[in-house]
Amino acid sequence: MLSSISIVYKQIINLHVVRKTVIGIALFVYINFLIIYSNPHNTFIANVANYLLFALFAIDTLLDKEIKIYHNWFTDGFLIFVLFAGLSISWSISPLYSYDVFYSLIQMAVNNYLIYNCLKKYNVQSYFVYGIIFALILNYLYGFGFINLNVQSNENWRFEGTAGNSNEMGLYIVFSVMLYLISLKRKIIKGKLFLLLFLPVSCYFALLTGS
Repeated sequence: MLSSISIVYKQIINLHVVRKTVIGIALFVYINFLIIYSNPHNTFIANVANYLLFALFAIDTLLDKEIKIYHNWFTDGFLIFVLFAGLSISWSISPLYSYDVFYSLIQMAVNNYLIYNCLKKYNVQSYFVYGIIFALILNYLYGFGFINLNVQSNENWRFEGTAGNSNEMGLYIVFSVMLYLISLKRKIIKGKLFLLLFLPVSCYFALLTGS
């Protein structure tokens, strides 16, 4: 049954274009929501996008019957770190808290493999980069007061954005600028003129975070 569905799946649609577009959009939404809804009060929305991306990737892999796991030094290294960290549960003074942290680390390790496999298999690096950039643009519009993202602020004198934490927001901004510059150099994305606006605005909000 699965093999016949797979044959029809390949014959009806242009797999290369459609699969890349679907996975790319799902990755864009997930990365965007990961920043926009990183506030502890809204993380469930990012989790839904995460599950959707995982489901689409799993379904496409099963229908294509090309089950191959891509990995690199970072994905493997982080997994090894998580496994070693799990050993600390045995001497933790608060095992329940340690289990929660360990579960979160396991989720991060799985997502590292998921994102890397999406990038490697479908060549959707541009969707990944634009997902981050778009999330930062929304944060900047929120910071200037042009839009309301309905986020709860813990500090009134530092810019927290959607992260709910100024230090975390500062890391998002610095990472996005570096990623944007690298992506332009490697021709993953286009938009050198947009950089003239994005870079100074990013520097301005990075200073507002106080990080």
